[in-house]
Amino acid sequence: MKQLFYNGVIITGEKDEVIENGYLVVENGVIIEVGSGNPLHALEEVNEKVDLHNNWVMPGLIILMGILVVLY
Repeated sequence: MKQLFYNGVIITGEKDEVIENGYLVVENGVIIEVGSGNPLHALEEVNEKVDLHNNWVMPGLIILMGILVVLY
């Protein structure tokens, strides 16, 4: 299954990188593409499209939280 999350602010965790008007393409739970602007090339290939309405996305934080739960 391929999902497109678009129209969001993506905080990558790479230094202070913030991607405005960003998008993520996720396939089977794995991020395969990150970019900014209009992801026209991905629109036909996805099963689900999610408009983030300019909300923030921090993909690496999910992994960190999982580790903290396990260590606790």
